Amino acid sequence: MRAIDIKHAEVGTVSSRVDGAVAFRVITPELTLDQRSTILGLHGKNVRIMLEPRDVAVEGMDTVEAEIDTKTPSERLRAVIFVWWKQSQKDFDGGRGLPQPSFGDFYSKKMEKLIDWVKDKLEPEK
Repeated sequence: MRAIDIKHAEVGTVSSRVDGAVAFRVITPELTLDQRSTILGLHGKNVRIMLEPRDVAVEGMDTVEAEIDTKTPSERLRAVIFVWWKQSQKDFDGGRGLPQPSFGDFYSKKMEKLIDWVKDKLEPEK
């Protein structure tokens, strides 16, 4: 795997996330096919980045040592089920005034269905 040092680039769109992380876009000058290939090869990889202004005096350096927190598969599944629950609340009762299930109830019901689905894939014990 190759690394790339881009001497001149521009920070484009910047957005902050709820967890305090920041996402940003980097705009590069025109790149060769090999340079583009190197960057594409880094897509989804854990990389090191240093941002230094080129036209303003630097008065110090902040260092971030923390690693990117990744959710476990079970945390990701719970988050997806939560979004599903939120989206299902919009049209839950079709205007009939029925009480909406709590997330805990919704989560338990969906997890039981998922567990049963996986169990159905298992071969019977001998």
